[in-house]
Amino acid sequence: MEFAALLLERLNRPDRSLNLLHLVIQNWLVFQRSTFDYFDVDGDPYTSQVFLIETSTGRYIHRAQGQKIDFGATLDLDFLESKLIEVFQCTQACQGFPLADVFDNKETSKVLQYPYKRRVANGCQFYYNKQHSHAKTNHHISLSTCPPCLEVWQEIASQQVQFNLTDDPEARGSSSQNGSEEIALKFDNNEDQEDPFLDLQGDLGAAELSFGSEEEFDQKLLEPVLEHQDTQPDEQPPIWPVKRKRTRKRRNLESQDEEEEDVKDAKVPKTVYSCEHCPETFTCRRAFQRHRKRRTRNRRRVGCQDCDEKDIITFKQLIQHAQTSHPEKLEYYQQFVPPEEDKEAMKEPLTCFKCDMVNNSSFMIHRHKELYHQLGDYRCDDCQEACLTYYDLIIHNYQRHSKAVVHMEPNTFGLEMVTNPEGKIEVKRARLMCVLCGKPYGNDCGLFNHLRGVHSWGLFECKPCEESCHYAHEISSHMLNFHETDPQIKCPKCSAHFNLTEDAQVFNHHYKACRVPDHKQKEKMEGATSYQCHYCGKEYSCSQTLGYHVKLHEGIERFKCSYCDYGTNIKEVLIAHEKTHLRKKGLDNSDTDKVLYYQCDRCHKRYNFPRSLQTHIKRDHEGIKPCFPCPDCSESFNSKTVFYKHRRKEHGFVSGRLGKHRRPIL
Repeated sequence: MEFAALLLERLNRPDRSLNLLHLVIQNWLVFQRSTFDYFDVDGDPYTSQVFLIETSTGRYIHRAQGQKIDFGATLDLDFLESKLIEVFQCTQACQGFPLADVFDNKETSKVLQYPYKRRVANGCQFYYNKQHSHAKTNHHISLSTCPPCLEVWQEIASQQVQFNLTDDPEARGSSSQNGSEEIALKFDNNEDQEDPFLDLQGDLGAAELSFGSEEEFDQKLLEPVLEHQDTQPDEQPPIWPVKRKRTRKRRNLESQDEEEEDVKDAKVPKTVYSCEHCPETFTCRRAFQRHRKRRTRNRRRVGCQDCDEKDIITFKQLIQHAQTSHPEKLEYYQQFVPPEEDKEAMKEPLTCFKCDMVNNSSFMIHRHKELYHQLGDYRCDDCQEACLTYYDLIIHNYQRHSKAVVHMEPNTFGLEMVTNPEGKIEVKRARLMCVLCGKPYGNDCGLFNHLRGVHSWGLFECKPCEESCHYAHEISSHMLNFHETDPQIKCPKCSAHFNLTEDAQVFNHHYKACRVPDHKQKEKMEGATSYQCHYCGKEYSCSQTLGYHVKLHEGIERFKCSYCDYGTNIKEVLIAHEKTHLRKKGLDNSDTDKVLYYQCDRCHKRYNFPRSLQTHIKRDHEGIKPCFPCPDCSESFNSKTVFYKHRRKEHGFVSGRLGKHRRPIL
């Protein structure tokens, strides 16, 4: 849970105002806004967007209006924090447009029931970017709508300018000769419908409605209804929605909207997604993403060497083609496909989107993709031609040299195969280990820091090739092999640009040493002043810590020790203090639910704090001696105790700590 604690600590920083609520359900963190997204006319609240993060694997899912919008897996706290900011600060869920019979056009719109009944466009985005929204000052819709829904509404509304209440053409002609204006509208008997006459009177532009006062407007609307009741008493008269009172606030908003609509064009341009490699365009982002995935899959075609069939994409399709068309060559083609396990015996069989290989569980499919479908330094042994990925190298050897490449199996570090009562093989994570060196870790954050610091792990994308990888040396090799005329790489941490023409390892050395400073280090780098207590003059680097200290001066102690009169306002400090009492009583880790001692797994020495254990391992087992340089002179020391004695004796240093036990603040 350290990963979840660090993420929540980032989101609850004073400089962040996301206004989010989180809920822990099993192994998932569920985020949503602290306010409701929508209230209907009955006052029922609705929440439209949720963001889920699995704390063990970093898998995240973004859902809007019940639809799966975005998903992925990462343990990068910076990336997840930016995702949450983008979802809950920069986007808004689409609320569609009102329900009415006049808008019942199945070719352009449809009715959705979840999370509440509403009509949306067929290409509804379900959420949209607030910066690109033009619907917030529109009279037709008082709700928040995405550009496709707004365009469908405006197209339908512009077509409803032929107003007619009767079905008799002669009656329509006679009424027009008398100069009277009659309106025919069909509406659903829906209580959630806004006042249609006020909407139509707002911005349609194609037909201006002018009836004078509101009494004349109501009278002209009731005359056709009364006439219809007199002529056809047996039929049920049409049901008109109740006209709502126009408040001063609503009239001011309408006048403000009219002024803005005079300046801007009422028609909002549709968001168009254009493919970079073909002339196709899309108005739906999800359709555009499916098109890109389909193109990525189709550009790697295996083909048949006997009949020049080019529509075969994967080697599995090649085997199926050989069984029907070339059964005599089936044994030859089977050497290019790795031996496959029994799919029915797998608990969670997952098929790779690019090569159709089946792996058991999300752990194995993720490691398969890293091994086969990520950028790297791959060259053919026969012709020395560079290949994007290892899977491209397999296809190259099949098409050019007609020979099979050894298929690599994903490693199973930290995983165990368990057969459940149903006879299915289930893959579980037994230990948290590095997939490259097998080093074990106790939490995800420790493993993540190890990958970044030791193996230069990250997320690197090559936009011209539309491929990505997770290691700095792989992106460097790719740029030198495929973009040697301009091999430039942008660091995802500090956004610095590096050219590999002169030094091929310059980015690898930089990324391994590059560190993104946290908010406290940024304040120090920018020369931020410290926070000083006005009672005793003590300085703190964080305003929150200063607030806890000031409360002690004011006699406020939120947490009291159960064994003595010690008090503090920080719960972690109280827990560390109470552990000293338990150690004095001779208790061990097995005697209490608290971790009192941290034991070295090599020499079994015990320490009170994890930092002391880390220092012991570096000094005694790894041979890394600590160094404490004196800031006032050029001397350095290997012991912190000797270092402090030197500063007190030679430079008159006075420690800010006033004792090992309770500090005399009051």
